Amino acid sequence: MILDHTERFDTKDYHLNPDSKIGCYLIHGFTSTTYEVRDLAHLLAANGYRVVAENLPGHGTTVDDCNRVKYTDWLTHTEQGFAKLYSECDSVFVGGVSMGSLLAINLSQMFPVAGLITAAPLIEFLHRLKTKYLNPFMCMFISKLTKGGRYPKNVRDTYKFYGYNYYPMRAINQVQKMTDLIRENIHKIKSPILIQFAENDVTLPPSNAKIIRDSVSSENIWYSGYKKTTHNMWDNDLEKDVIHQEVLHFMNSISGMDK
Repeated sequence: MILDHTERFDTKDYHLNPDSKIGCYLIHGFTSTTYEVRDLAHLLAANGYRVVAENLPGHGTTVDDCNRVKYTDWLTHTEQGFAKLYSECDSVFVGGVSMGSLLAINLSQMFPVAGLITAAPLIEFLHRLKTKYLNPFMCMFISKLTKGGRYPKNVRDTYKFYGYNYYPMRAINQVQKMTDLIRENIHKIKSPILIQFAENDVTLPPSNAKIIRDSVSSENIWYSGYKKTTHNMWDNDLEKDVIHQEVLHFMNSISGMDK
C-alpha cells in the first residue's frame, strides 16, 4: 500500500523574524508543502528578513482535499497573505518553486514587489497537450495517480518525491487553467527577477525559464541554470547551498541588507 504522503511533508506554516521591515513571501509547489521552502525561509530570516511560508489550500492535508480546490483558492490565499505582509513591511520580495513560481508571478503582476524569485518555474507542462486536452476527460474516472508511475524506472527508483505520493488529477486541471490566465500578463512584470532552473529537470521543461526571461519587462534579470539539482531546487542536497546563497545575494543586492 502506498502512503498518502512522503516523508518530505510539513503541515506547519512559518512566520519568521516578525520585527523586520523587509519581507519575503515564499510559496511551495503543487502537491508539495512548506517542507521544500523552510530551510531557505530560515536562512533568509537569519539574515534579517521577515519570512512567511504557508501551505496552500489543499496541501499539507490529503490528496482528496487537493482535488476539491479551485485555482481561485490558491490565488486568493496568496494574494491575501502577501497583502498582509506587504501592509506590515516597507518592502517585500516574493518567491516560489514550480507552481509556487506561477503564483509568485501573479503577485508580481499585482503588487510593486521588491524582487521576484522563480525556481523551476511552471509556465508549460512537460506533456502539455495531454495535460490540457486528455486530463480533463480522464480525471472524471481516475482521481489520482501515483507520482512514480509517470517516470521511467531508472528515475522513479532514485527520485525523491515531495508532499503527496499521488498526483490529484482534478487539481491538475485547475493548475492548467491558472497557467493560461497568468501567462498572458508576464510582460507586465518590471521588478528585478531571479530565474533559477534545473537544466535536467524531469518534471517540468527547463525551457519555462527562458519563456519567463524573454517575456518580462524587467531590466534587472538574473538567470541561472543548475546541472546537478532536480525539480525541488530549494531542498535538493546536490546544489542547495549554492542555490540558497544566490537567492540571498539577489535579495541583498536589492535591499542593501548586506551593507
